[in-house]
Amino acid sequence: MVRLRWLWFVVVLTTPALVGFDWAGRIDSIAAGLGSSDPARRREVVAALGTFPTSSTRAHLLRALEDTDVDVRVAAAGLLARGGERAAVPTLIGWLSDPDPEPREAAASALAVMADGRAAGALTRALGDSDADVRRAAVLALGALEDPELIVPILGRLDDSHPSVREAAAGVLGDLGDERAVVPLIGKVQDLETRVRIRVVQALAQIRDDRAVPALLGAVRDATIEVRMATIAALGRMRAEEAVDAIVTLLDDGEPRVRQRACLALGEIGTQPAIAALVRALVRAELRRDAMDALATIGSAATPSLVSRLEDPRSVEVATAAVETLGRIGDVAAGPPLIELLGTGRVSTTRVLAALGQTGDQRALVPVLERLSDRRTDVRLAAAEALEPILERNFVESPDGRAADPLLVLAGDPSEALRLLAVRLLGLLRAQRSWPTLLRIADEDGGRIRLEAVRALGRVGAIQAAGRLLALLDDGDPQLRTEAALALGRIADPASVAPLLERLSRPRPSDRAAVLQALSLVLRSHPRSDAIEAIGVRARGRDESLAIRAIDALARTRSEEGAVLLAPLASAPSEWTRAKVMDALGPLPGETARVLLLGALAGDESANVRAAAAFSLGRHPGQGTVRALVRGLDDEGWGVAANAASSLASLSARGAVGELCARTRDRDPLTTAAALRGAAILGGAGECASPRSLVEALRSGRPLEREIAARLLAGATDPAIVDRLRTCAQTDHDLAVGRACEEALEPARRERPRDADWTEFYVYSGDGRTIRPRSRYVLVLADGALKAGVTDLHGFARAEPVPPGVVRIADPDGLGP
Repeated sequence: MVRLRWLWFVVVLTTPALVGFDWAGRIDSIAAGLGSSDPARRREVVAALGTFPTSSTRAHLLRALEDTDVDVRVAAAGLLARGGERAAVPTLIGWLSDPDPEPREAAASALAVMADGRAAGALTRALGDSDADVRRAAVLALGALEDPELIVPILGRLDDSHPSVREAAAGVLGDLGDERAVVPLIGKVQDLETRVRIRVVQALAQIRDDRAVPALLGAVRDATIEVRMATIAALGRMRAEEAVDAIVTLLDDGEPRVRQRACLALGEIGTQPAIAALVRALVRAELRRDAMDALATIGSAATPSLVSRLEDPRSVEVATAAVETLGRIGDVAAGPPLIELLGTGRVSTTRVLAALGQTGDQRALVPVLERLSDRRTDVRLAAAEALEPILERNFVESPDGRAADPLLVLAGDPSEALRLLAVRLLGLLRAQRSWPTLLRIADEDGGRIRLEAVRALGRVGAIQAAGRLLALLDDGDPQLRTEAALALGRIADPASVAPLLERLSRPRPSDRAAVLQALSLVLRSHPRSDAIEAIGVRARGRDESLAIRAIDALARTRSEEGAVLLAPLASAPSEWTRAKVMDALGPLPGETARVLLLGALAGDESANVRAAAAFSLGRHPGQGTVRALVRGLDDEGWGVAANAASSLASLSARGAVGELCARTRDRDPLTTAAALRGAAILGGAGECASPRSLVEALRSGRPLEREIAARLLAGATDPAIVDRLRTCAQTDHDLAVGRACEEALEPARRERPRDADWTEFYVYSGDGRTIRPRSRYVLVLADGALKAGVTDLHGFARAEPVPPGVVRIADPDGLGP
């Protein structure tokens, strides 16, 4: 019996993401409208060009920069800047001297996006422009250059007559983090404008210089509540220990928002005096939830103080709050006191069980198992839910048989929710003696419990159930057929090969996809040439739908013979077939697969095929592979360079760091993100992937770059990096980026999909019902690895290996320019 690990899920794209359009012809047709005599028509044309990749519209947009209409020119400049088209820089520098302030501002704004050093002199002169909007844009553009020599002219704008310019200057100085700005910024803490004062205290928090603390302590008494809140947040971000007493007094402020912000700041400071103040705050109902959040942020350092309140004689509410917070922290050290509390009945048994489960303390196994037989349904359910993380954390690799008997009893519970949990846990436990019960449930029950029982039979490796699982391949429920196929693959009984081949040969089998899936997984453990050849025959057959399924099946066998059988299809007329074959060759060992992949990367006319080959080569080290992938970094076809970067990282090709660094400023956000990760993984810290570079990418990069930077910074201990990640988690407008920052702050507790080292998925359109065949997608893995691919005729795709963690699918049309 082999333990197979698999994750199968559905992905929804919010935009079509279809590939293969004849963009060039459409673009030229649209761009012809730039010759219209009507300015409104020309504006419409530029807007339409903005819906295409800038790399395809560059020439037309550069032409539009010379238009007589200012709105046309400004719109074209914005699109060129967004696409990183540096050919526009000389023209934009010239605009900074235009008599009209609108193009001057547009030029500075565009140059801020492109961050081209050639504009430094002209932008510095623009700091004295008569128009405040131009001066503000120039400040932002100079900040984007990140040149220490430009700090001094930016400092001068802190005294600008217009508040928007002073605000921008403070923001840029904070982002740059230069200590030379501390004293000038302290001088602006009492600026007349509220928005300037807010941005100043935020900038001081970013620089994290202790000289600013006295001025900030004064600002907590500002007359404007927004300034007070920003100042409290700044002191928290700075971990200003000397501010604890002042912040504690704010817990009595009459404004609820100030009290909440004070709790959060104490949580960020995290010293023992701060912890003590927060624990005391648990007594007050109006502060309790905020104090709990802050203590959970502090983590295990707060565990002893919280444990001391478990037996608080004054308030059950305080003890309950301490229990919940200990669960959120998940510190195993809280296990014994929680176990002791479990027997007292002082705090709700269900709450204590939930906290015990979150700690994952293996010492809680027996006490939790005992509650599985409680007469109260809610307690039994809480115990079962607590048992799951305890088993996952401690007993997956070496199961503990003590849990099997109570779970077998629970599998007959009147509560359907409890029966479902019991079946899932029996599968997790992999207790051999559970197979008769699981088989009975698979035969007698229905719905989710039946599916879970079939899944559990596979995890248990119940060879005795193989015959029944084979029969389920003919069931009318497609999801049940899929689960039965996976279970057969996990059990990997060689005796099931013959009946699976017989089903594959039937004139009208009920589900050939399920049969192929089961057969290929069994063959991975027990290869048989005749069976692999039978799959190969289907892969080369005229039934395109079945052939695609068979190509996937050959990939699952991970056999050299599979690559040989796929070789004729590597030159198939259909680019979709060739792309599918390149994807399948990744996990197939041997020189045949590598040679086919190298040939496709070097010479296939389809970018989809080259991209698939580039990613699969990451599994095939050998002479010439790295050189071919480095050349692939120059391929402008969609996804090719990004996949080449990902594969260079997979192959530990340290000699390619320089080439990867050169791509970290690519116009394509996918290539930039993949190159950034590759350079960081391969040790490019001294060149382009230093912690400071990653923090900068997290601050100002495009969404995918920010997400990858966050994943690369996971586990960082530097206070400035942790601070940036916290800010990102709280404020980034992109949900995927915010989640990546949250995970980076607590990498050890990152959500993990169970049993996953490869993944197969379907892609649906926004309605959640329509399959997206032959569509582009981007796979974002938990470690920041990226794969650009296309779905097949069925809207199906696959990738391996997949590291533990959350797998995300990004819509390529939503990545930005």
